[in-house]
Amino acid sequence: MGVKPGEGDLATLLAEAALREEPVELEAGDFRLTAPLTLMGPLALKGAGMFQTRLVGSLVLSQGGSLEQLSFEHAGPEPGSAAVCQGGKLSATHCRFRGAVSGDDRRHAGLALTGTAEATLLECHFEHNLGVGLQVRGQARCEATKCRFHDNRNYGAELSERCSGRLQDCEASENGTGIGLSGEAAVELRKNYCHGHRSGMGISCGSSGAVSIVRNECNENVSGIELKDRTSALVDGNACADNAITGVTCFDDCAPTVRNNTCRSNGQGGIQAWERSTPRIENNFAWGNGEAGISFHESAGGVAVANSAIKNRVGISVNDQSRPDVTRNRMENNGCGMAYYDQATGTASGNHLGENEGIGIQVGDGAAPLLLENQSHSNGAYGIAFMQGARGAARDNHCWRNQASDRVVVLNDANPVLKGNSTHQPGSGLLERVKGLFKKGPATEELVTGPIEDDREEVHDLSDLPRYLQGLIVMTVPQNLMEETRRAGYQCQMRPHDPEAFLDYARAMKAMEEASTHPDPEWTQARAQAYELALERGAKDPFDAHMQAGWARAQLGDADCVKHFRAAVELRPDDPRGHFGLVESLRHSGELQEAARVARVAAERCGTDPGVHYQLALALERTGDEAGARAAYAESIRLKPDDFKVQNDFGVLLFMRGEYEPALEHIRTALALNPEDSLAQVNLDRVLARIDELGTAAAHGREVSSSLLFCPTCSVPMDPLLVREVELDRCSACGGLWFDGGELKQVIERLDSPGEVFDPPAQAPELARRPPGQRVCCRCKLKLRTGMFHGIEVDNCQHCGGFFLDQGELAQLWGSRSDLV
Repeated sequence: MGVKPGEGDLATLLAEAALREEPVELEAGDFRLTAPLTLMGPLALKGAGMFQTRLVGSLVLSQGGSLEQLSFEHAGPEPGSAAVCQGGKLSATHCRFRGAVSGDDRRHAGLALTGTAEATLLECHFEHNLGVGLQVRGQARCEATKCRFHDNRNYGAELSERCSGRLQDCEASENGTGIGLSGEAAVELRKNYCHGHRSGMGISCGSSGAVSIVRNECNENVSGIELKDRTSALVDGNACADNAITGVTCFDDCAPTVRNNTCRSNGQGGIQAWERSTPRIENNFAWGNGEAGISFHESAGGVAVANSAIKNRVGISVNDQSRPDVTRNRMENNGCGMAYYDQATGTASGNHLGENEGIGIQVGDGAAPLLLENQSHSNGAYGIAFMQGARGAARDNHCWRNQASDRVVVLNDANPVLKGNSTHQPGSGLLERVKGLFKKGPATEELVTGPIEDDREEVHDLSDLPRYLQGLIVMTVPQNLMEETRRAGYQCQMRPHDPEAFLDYARAMKAMEEASTHPDPEWTQARAQAYELALERGAKDPFDAHMQAGWARAQLGDADCVKHFRAAVELRPDDPRGHFGLVESLRHSGELQEAARVARVAAERCGTDPGVHYQLALALERTGDEAGARAAYAESIRLKPDDFKVQNDFGVLLFMRGEYEPALEHIRTALALNPEDSLAQVNLDRVLARIDELGTAAAHGREVSSSLLFCPTCSVPMDPLLVREVELDRCSACGGLWFDGGELKQVIERLDSPGEVFDPPAQAPELARRPPGQRVCCRCKLKLRTGMFHGIEVDNCQHCGGFFLDQGELAQLWGSRSDLV
């Protein structure tokens, strides 16, 4: 039966066709049901195409049927589902379902399968529902293949209660959560692609039924796969990458099997276990995640066996009161191989830790694990280290080639039990360094190459480590801040629609950055993303969120900072902070003319703010508008005379223009405001040196030029002196010699004796008024460093490499020429 739009009573026509089990074909166009229609028989309904034939209303199938090439859309004044199947067998092919377009009732869906319905869905689309795209509940069964779930507020597909079925080769994108399982649902999810869920999970499973999640791909979600409640799901062979927080996360009392998964480049962790979960984490690959490849938190237990954790901040971390069994894992090229914190316990046995930047196994706080038969080698610091109040035991572990030490190291107040641990001979653990030094026979005949038992601990303080190694130890960040950041990230997972959760995460991340001696740019990246996610979710103060995101992006050198500062200016045109950030970001990105234009507008709108005039001065100075820059500096100082940075920068501008006395006044003011500022002190030295040079040059009747050098001791002009084709500079007043970088070695190589350099006594020793330590480089006008050079105390410039030798010092150095040439 073929039906055209507007032909007859559609509800009566469909009801009669269902009772007679006659197929109905709807031509292209819109068909409307004025009220929900329940059909008592199976309905075979076909359209002209998913986007050509549209059925608007709510259709209830009590006995199933077949649907093909149609679009179903619920558009009533009340929330509802576009189509519901309550029983029988339903086949839907190339259909589009859009329901619950008003309200926010997750019980309504594009297509709802309830009761004992059995559905087979092929290449159907579930889009733009304010509830759920596909809902399966009761004892319904669903087989969905190559379906698409897009932009549904709650779930793309939700399977709950005692339903069953399989979703395969489907795509879920930009929903609240891609696919959700709960109740006792027994479902197989295979080879689905869940991505772009910036407010939720790719897959969320809380079902206690038989669930297998196999070979799915979950990218760019808050978290890839979430396992919760009492689920014991099998999670096998999935790929979870670039998720904001984690690849796979376990919560509550779940006990899943997580194996053969790849978790790459996730914001916090590859695989995480929280609360009381006891997962079996086996043979997974965790690479390049922001914090830990695999981590355990709170009271989590379970097993981590035969996993590979590579290039994470920490390979495997065990926190809080968690107690996992960590066995036969490989942790390589991480910041730290494995770390225990807080009151964590459990066992780590048979693990391989190699070439990590910091420590192989690090035990801190009050943790008390059993470390048994682990191998830790070629790490940047120690093989195994206990620190702070750590306890526990280390037995039969083997460490070699670690840079700091191969013995088990005890730092601070740690008190572990050590037994049977071993290392290589010699004691450094670096046997290869001494092989080849023995010429009689192979090295193996001269040295013991196998492991030897060594239960001696090495007691150190953290300060004993070189600074670069201290920075590689994760413990340099206060543990409470790290834990606060983790918990804030957990709250983002639990409250994905709440902007405050993401703001709290950003604040916690910033606190950790500020507390760390070696903050990671990835933390700044995560902070910027958190502010941006808060903005997407409707942050109460979007101005502040844009400002914070802008400064974070600026810190990373990301051009997106300009976008955030522009948005802040639009929100509050009279707030100088937005203008300040925008001008500075434009200036740093090289958009100088635009920076100057924006700065002028800012000065008009926020004329009483000194910072805006300072930014205007910097922008105009870069564009060559010297007069404008001077006026802006002067206005900024008038409004806030005690800003040492403005005083210093204005002084530098004047100095570069040859106005030395005014420059000196401003730079001295800057130093009075901030005596510890090293840059202002350098600027002061340069100005004083230049003024000194001008005075002494005038006294000697000479003009100052860029090639004229002044003695670091006397400040009088120096005379050129040619020695063996090397042009030196000599002070006739004190007899000192100036060597530009590299000239000292050339002269000593070529001299037959120091007498070749004319070295008369000083003519005016009373002018020598600058002792070592207060002398200024002839070239750079920076202070010379005084230090020992081959047994002689000399003055050297760290910037240009020049040397100044007092009278007689050249002869002393020539005596040790064999060490110099």
